[in-house]
Order: sequence, then C-alpha cells, then structure tokens
Amino acid sequence: MSATLLASHGFTALPVVDGDGRIVGVLDAASAFMFQPDILVEDVMLPPACVEAGAGLSTAAALMKARCLPELPVVEGALVGTVKSGDLLTAWAMPV
Repeated sequence: MSATLLASHGFTALPVVDGDGRIVGVLDAASAFMFQPDILVEDVMLPPACVEAGAGLSTAAALMKARCLPELPVVEGALVGTVKSGDLLTAWAMPV
C-alpha cells in the first residue's frame, strides 16, 4: 500500500486490525511512503492507538498529539470510523 493510495482515499493513517477486528497498530502515510512495497505492514506499523466513540474531543486531540498522528481510529467495540485533526478543528469552531 502506498502513501498515494492512502491519500487518494482521503486517509493519512489507517488502523491495522487482526482477524477478530481488534486494532493491533496504525499505518501512517509517512511510514508507507518510506519503505519498499514488499515490506510487511506489521514491520512498519505504529503501536495501536484509538479512541472510544463516546470520548470527548479533548481526549482524541491529546492522544493524537501524544502519538503524532494526524488521524485516529474510533471504536465502539469494533472500528466505527476515524477522526482527523481537521475534524476536531471544525467541531470546535461550530457555534453552540
């Protein structure tokens, strides 16, 4: 998988899940770009990071900052989506 393929689908990072749907890592576009196509995902993925669907935006932002991730998997038992740094900015800019 290449960084170009990730970007063409609007992703900067992807969760890596096992056969049971558990997140076992995160593959970011920078890592995908740096390595040859025949390198295994498990050899370049980052440690797992995700946020629960019911977590606050500040929790997601803190985890994204701590892990230097522009995008974070969102789970509710299983993977339900992703949240991007731009999503947080948009949400915080909305009038109450």
